[in-house]
Amino acid sequence: MKISIKCNSLILEKALELFLKEFITPFKQADIVVSDHFFKSEVPLFLLKGEGAKVSFPFSKTTLLLALEDFYQKKTGLKKREIPKKDFKLLEKKLEDLTSSYHFKIVEAVREFYEGK
Repeated sequence: MKISIKCNSLILEKALELFLKEFITPFKQADIVVSDHFFKSEVPLFLLKGEGAKVSFPFSKTTLLLALEDFYQKKTGLKKREIPKKDFKLLEKKLEDLTSSYHFKIVEAVREFYEGK
């Protein structure tokens, strides 16, 4: 997702640049334009203020990114990324083995300390 920012508010524009720094690209290369005002554009416009705003103030970085991702998916027709489900049985077994190993070593160290070996 490539994003360009066009805001009348300099403070808002700088905040958006901090939030979206890894997605920012020049206007002509952008997939989405984030703006605080409406203007005609060939690129889909993600409005932050006014009628048709896609996110409400105040918003967090996470809220903004989720809203942008949803907006981008609707505009491009892409499906949401599905997180593959993992079987945690192997991880649980490894953690259990490590825990029991450390438990044994700790008990042994305590015994040595108190028995004076």
